[in-house]
Amino acid sequence: MVPPPALSGPGGTGTSITKFVGDGLVSQALTPGSTTTYTINFMNSGTSAATNVVMTDNFPTGVRPDVSSVTVNGLTTGFTATLSGQALTVNVGTLEVKGTRSVKVKATVDAAEVAGATWTNVASVSADGLPAKPTTAATVLVGTANVVYDGLAGQKHVVQGAVVTLCDPVTLAPLVLDGTGIAPNPKNANPFMTGADGIYQFSPFLPGSTTPIAHFMITIVAPGYADRKIDVTTVPQANPAFTSSFVRDTRAVAATTPLYNVTLTSVDGQPLARSGAFTLVTSAVQINNVFDLLGNLPLFTVRPVTVTKTADHTQAAAGDKLIYTISYANNTSGDLGGGSIIDVLPAGLLYIPGSAKIDGIPVTPFVTGPQLVWPLASLTVGVAHKLEYAVVIAPGTPAFTKLTNKVTVGGSIPGTTLLSTGAASVDVFVTRGLFSERMIITGRVFTDVGGSGHFKRGDAGVSNVRVFLESGEFALTDSFGRYTFPGVRPGMHVLRIDPLSLPEGISLFRDFRYDSQRSATRLVHGLLDSGLIQDVNFALSGPPASAAIVGGKP
Repeated sequence: MVPPPALSGPGGTGTSITKFVGDGLVSQALTPGSTTTYTINFMNSGTSAATNVVMTDNFPTGVRPDVSSVTVNGLTTGFTATLSGQALTVNVGTLEVKGTRSVKVKATVDAAEVAGATWTNVASVSADGLPAKPTTAATVLVGTANVVYDGLAGQKHVVQGAVVTLCDPVTLAPLVLDGTGIAPNPKNANPFMTGADGIYQFSPFLPGSTTPIAHFMITIVAPGYADRKIDVTTVPQANPAFTSSFVRDTRAVAATTPLYNVTLTSVDGQPLARSGAFTLVTSAVQINNVFDLLGNLPLFTVRPVTVTKTADHTQAAAGDKLIYTISYANNTSGDLGGGSIIDVLPAGLLYIPGSAKIDGIPVTPFVTGPQLVWPLASLTVGVAHKLEYAVVIAPGTPAFTKLTNKVTVGGSIPGTTLLSTGAASVDVFVTRGLFSERMIITGRVFTDVGGSGHFKRGDAGVSNVRVFLESGEFALTDSFGRYTFPGVRPGMHVLRIDPLSLPEGISLFRDFRYDSQRSATRLVHGLLDSGLIQDVNFALSGPPASAAIVGGKP
């Protein structure tokens, strides 16, 4: 009786028939439209020749094999190759005792494939009188993997000099890894520093282990970027094809499965990258059926938005006006989306309406209690901006009080709901001035459409009207007819409307009583109550209007 042939891996009896992708890899990341080479290695480890030896490979949808590219042991003749749909069949004929064959075929990832998809592929080899025997699996991850990059700039800005470490999840001590890896880290060194291409590489196996490390932490440290801490879990994926051993970088490694799922979870509050891509997500990321791949890792600058804040005086008395200047810029390597400037005034400071300008353009904030908010459409990288606005120190603010004013400027990180922010603050100390107690006088100039003598529904504010104090100081009304004298000395004051500033069709009432709102001249008693805000309105004669009436030029 003639001893039978036996099909095995190139390592001999008991080893698995191997399948690799790329340059001897179990997993490879490929961008849509790119091409790779699959390699199937097998041997006749029996004691008689194997006849009619056939390699069959059913390629997954999304990966297109090129039958014209098939070679056997580097030759293009001496075999037959056919393609039916996604099924490639290569008949290598007779395989002699101890003979080996290496079948190679090129395949292309469809251009329409979505980054993050994985295509796992197992071939088989059969012969006369022998059942088909499966190969180990090879996986293509659509997209890219294992790149450290600037999270705001994306793929165009990889990070060189980033130190990536696989750590114990509790102690954060670096793990001692199996000494066999692949380029650019063939010794599987841990930690590993990225080169000019930003690529890092680990084989997450402990010495002597046949399965990947189940739970570990990735830490990343790079100059100019915030430190990262990412939790990683791996789950081996059982496959009956892997019952003996497979070959990784020419070294036989006993294993029941070479593929595993990877889950990455941020524990530092910073976004992660979507599987196979560089777009940012705030959720955990899972990469399925891979080997020696751990995903792209985004880094973020330490101070993505720089902010400074100054006041024109560091010491001032109650009633004094202060000018705040906020300078800010996006110093990341990518534009930020919509955000805001949020400024919180401490007790003792009052915002002066109409005083705010961003880059010289008047911009009115949303005012909610002590909080001032200016929405921002975007923050373009490298562009500096300046916000200026005025406040008054409220009457009654005690001397020696420190007024700390903090501002936060932020923009949204593209692809996430997170904000990239910067903050600054400035202190102003309240002193006892010549007039340590001041009053605030406010009021409105309006057309008395209803004839009540008081501002009511249907009346209209008049803008750009001069209101004089007896000292010659004046204020102009805003678009709602409002005016403010933020800090005047205690005592009696006289307010007067300048008739030359009234618009056409608007006139003064002939009322000369100092206590009448229809009078062009008003007396303010100025009681020595520093907490009292005087509200003095002026009623004018004029037609009704649906909006504020524009006054004359000052």
